Amino acid sequence: MSHRVALPGVWWRRRPAVAGGAAPAATEHCRDYRFPPGRVNLAGRRLYYTLEGPENGQVVCFTHSLASDGGMWAEQVPPGFHFALKANQQITHIRKLRGVEQTLRRFLEVASILQEGDRLGPVLVQLPPTFKADLAVLDAFLKLRPRAFRFAFEVRHASWHTPQTLDLLRAHHTALCIAENDKGSAPEELTADFAYLRLRKENYSAQELAAWRAKCDAWLAAGRDVYVYFKHEDQGQAPALARKLLVAGS
Repeated sequence: MSHRVALPGVWWRRRPAVAGGAAPAATEHCRDYRFPPGRVNLAGRRLYYTLEGPENGQVVCFTHSLASDGGMWAEQVPPGFHFALKANQQITHIRKLRGVEQTLRRFLEVASILQEGDRLGPVLVQLPPTFKADLAVLDAFLKLRPRAFRFAFEVRHASWHTPQTLDLLRAHHTALCIAENDKGSAPEELTADFAYLRLRKENYSAQELAAWRAKCDAWLAAGRDVYVYFKHEDQGQAPALARKLLVAGS
């Protein structure tokens, strides 16, 4: 089974490291970013990254089969680099978290390639917008997650936005994905020891980015890691927005 990876954004850890990037649809635009000598530029495999100044801010654009190339990627990226994964749609959209023991086990076995050397970031579990709240199903699914893996849940039906959902996510040390687009946003609730944001509006003003940066800085000060991802789109704005977020408020 092939598992694909998409990393469209920015992340901070509690130690001073920052990263930013764009998703697969914008990979052509990443050619505008220069790769310093000695750094990875596997253009043929559509894996890109570069380092940005003293804070190790990274612009990242990639998509490929993790099963075949995960080990190679882990060996070639610098210390502190994390790969963030997304659970495949067999788990989230087709089976809708039900009866996925074997599929999830295989996905995590492949993902574990990146655990060596502290390369593995959180796994995003994005539910389809028609998936209404079912706490029993969510509870059963989260019980399958080994504690070595960090999950973030993006719920896209309003029925999930309840205190009961938040309590369940906290009980399982799972982050609620704070997602926003031009139509609205999810509650800004932290339910794990890290924050996971998907900023998917068509564009962001300097003031909006500064506001998000202030929130991220506050979460970092409280001892949380922070992951932020921008929308992948044909215009390829995500890398530029990621860079702007890196310097917002500075």
